[in-house]
Amino acid sequence: MAKWLAKSNGLPLVVAPVRPTRKQEFLDTPMDAYLKMTDERGRIFDPWIRTHLELGAELLNICQNSVVITASFKRWKLWLGVDLDKTEEFTPPLGLAKLEVDPANRRATYREPNVWMRYRVS
Repeated sequence: MAKWLAKSNGLPLVVAPVRPTRKQEFLDTPMDAYLKMTDERGRIFDPWIRTHLELGAELLNICQNSVVITASFKRWKLWLGVDLDKTEEFTPPLGLAKLEVDPANRRATYREPNVWMRYRVS
């Protein structure tokens, strides 16, 4: 659909932010290293990134701060049920990164990396 819309409006390409579907299993692996991981057939490991590549996309870059959410400890407890006063480290369910906890200001930040991919429209 996006390629069709781009083509119908005379645009030469579509850039898509893509969220890797299995990155949460490898929290301590930097995104650049994660993107070099391969499956048993030698293909890029992540199935969603692989699907985009197989559909003709090319990997452009890593966006380290694709999603950034900063909130108070109280708000995080409301959203996720976690008491950040009692834990030093927490990863939201299905999150791609751990919360950056700032006890002095009673705030935490979630920074999610994603991947920019480009489709050429011809």
